[in-house]
Amino acid sequence: MNTEERFNKLEKELDSAKRLTRRLMVGVGVVLGMSVLFFSILAMTGVVYSQEEGKVVRAKDFLVEDDQGRVRAALTVSTEGPALFLYDEKGEVRAGLMVTQKIPGLSLYDEKGIARVSLAVSTKGPGLILRDEKGKPRTMLAMSPEGPSLFLSDEMGIVRASLEMLKEIPGLFLGDEKGQPSASLSVIKEGPALVMTDKKGTPRVMLHATEDIEPGLAVWGPDANVIWSAP
Repeated sequence: MNTEERFNKLEKELDSAKRLTRRLMVGVGVVLGMSVLFFSILAMTGVVYSQEEGKVVRAKDFLVEDDQGRVRAALTVSTEGPALFLYDEKGEVRAGLMVTQKIPGLSLYDEKGIARVSLAVSTKGPGLILRDEKGKPRTMLAMSPEGPSLFLSDEMGIVRASLEMLKEIPGLFLGDEKGQPSASLSVIKEGPALVMTDKKGTPRVMLHATEDIEPGLAVWGPDANVIWSAP
């Protein structure tokens, strides 16, 4: 196997790891969707609770009030599934527990009613999301059949860095402002490899070290062909 064939083989291994990452992001999207459902349920139930007086016990709704008559907890069953909401003394929801489409989820809200923490278990596995004060996802921790992953996003909600352990392939991935992978450090079965890509996602530089061959460095042109390599 010559130098170019060796680098092309390593590139295919890294592409496989990238595909696993894209599949995992779909599962993370399920956790993000849970917060949207929480808000939709609140929209349907909030008006009903605000106009009720006294203690209410129903087949589909159960309200708990404090000494001042303010609703502090609400248990309801909608078309989406059962849900439990907890409110502060100002009437803002601060926590929500819900089961919808066989997906249990928990959301914690700040004093402005913005979901800051979301935890859900989908068919792909559990996921945890932490949001900033604007409600943008900034940190995501997920566990899928392929393995655990940690995603870090910028203020626009675009994933800029991820640390993953997919199919026994640990990797660190860094992206640009559009979420396009720009650099990755992975340990594939041949050994560790550092790859840098251009704006189109084409690999341009690769540094690797394997057990059976000496370390190498390769540079690709915009046409994805190796233009220089060492040794």
